[in-house]
This record gives sequence, C-alpha cells and structure tokens, in this order.
Amino acid sequence: MKNILFKVCNLSFPAITLRNAIERPEALDEGTIILTGFDTETVMSSVRLVIEEHKRGVYDSIPFEYNISNTSWRVLKLIIGTCRLSNKWNGIISFDK
Repeated sequence: MKNILFKVCNLSFPAITLRNAIERPEALDEGTIILTGFDTETVMSSVRLVIEEHKRGVYDSIPFEYNISNTSWRVLKLIIGTCRLSNKWNGIISFDK
C-alpha cells in the first residue's frame, strides 16, 4: 500500500484502493485516496469522483508524514544504533556483554 500512496501524492494522479482496511490512515485523513472496499457501486462512484477531481485540477495535500527530507539519514542512524542490539533483544547475545 505504501507505494501507491507515495505515487498518488508525488505524481498527483487519481486513485482509489479496493481494500477493507488501510495501514496508512493519514492518507485517508488528507483525502489523498479513497478506501472503497469491494462494493461495485462504491468503487464506481469513487472512480468517477477522483477522475472528475483530476480533470478540475483538484489535488489533495500531501500528508506531512511523507515530506521528511532526511529519511535516509534517519534510517542509517537506526541501523547503526540497533544492528547489534537486535541480537540482544532476540536473546542471541546476553545483555551482560
């Protein structure tokens, strides 16, 4: 799901998701994507809505969580800081060492 949401936000194209749940609720909060479920009528009306918005140039805002400029550095710091700790957390190495 993450990929479609990032593409919708960054490329500004209309999209819906045919799912019953979503792990990225911030996209729903911003109106970035429509969660339709599998009901045919809901899917079709959602498709019509996003196409009409796209034709009118209506683009929803990008969730602030997607605008983190230093993501690579954050991930690098997380990996460096926790790569050896994970063995302790998983009981492979004792905390006494």
